[in-house]
Amino acid sequence: MEYKDKILALGKSMDDGFVAILVCDTPIDALSEFGDFGDQAIALFRAAGMADTSFRKYDVISKMEYPTAEELHRCRGLYLTGSRSDAFASTSWIDRLREFVSMCLREHEFPITASCFGHQLVATALGLAVGRSPRGWEMGLTQVEINSAINLRPLISNRGKTNFAVMEMHRDEVLTNLADLPAGYVNVGSSAACACQGLYKKHRVLTFQGHPEFTTACGEVLVESRRRAGQVDAALYNDAKSRNASLSNDGIAVGRCMVELFHGRL
Repeated sequence: MEYKDKILALGKSMDDGFVAILVCDTPIDALSEFGDFGDQAIALFRAAGMADTSFRKYDVISKMEYPTAEELHRCRGLYLTGSRSDAFASTSWIDRLREFVSMCLREHEFPITASCFGHQLVATALGLAVGRSPRGWEMGLTQVEINSAINLRPLISNRGKTNFAVMEMHRDEVLTNLADLPAGYVNVGSSAACACQGLYKKHRVLTFQGHPEFTTACGEVLVESRRRAGQVDAALYNDAKSRNASLSNDGIAVGRCMVELFHGRL
């Protein structure tokens, strides 16, 4: 059975359609207990309320697998995972992925969601500039101030919150001036180190710079690996460890926002 044909759950929700998960990285040994990035996304969506939804994973990096034209007509949503690659790079698989996302935005109406690399890839498909952040790595649980122009109900309902905490692990970001976003698009929010924490267009696109699919335990593994590899200094490492211990991970709440988009309510 081909990888893309492995339907991870069978259900009759969303008109018997499915959500396509574009897996943009190969499995990471250190994260084997959490599954690959596609597995983590599906676990997030299940926890966020899509228990009966069908999901299909597509390996877009090693096998360059994509939904067929027939599958796209039954697709009820698209999600792009994170990756260790640069979304602004020009390699065969990234160029093809960018072209595919651009086509979906032009020719289809299903919602598109994404995290980290996926968020940045969607940005490049929209013609936005993505590159290295002048502030370097942002990692660990991080508070993001929500743009008041967006009604992210699942995050702030009944709690009076104007921010959320999500696991970050990136050194690239959207560099385009936020005043120059395409018509209909707004910035999801900002953190102390990153001005663009996601992109939103009503009923169409919702991306996050952070990793809502990462549990705190998963994020801890990555923080430790960055330090062992010498990619971050002691100050950033200690700060990330402190935030991971003191902040509550709102990843599932962020996931509910993407579920709201899939159902046409956001």
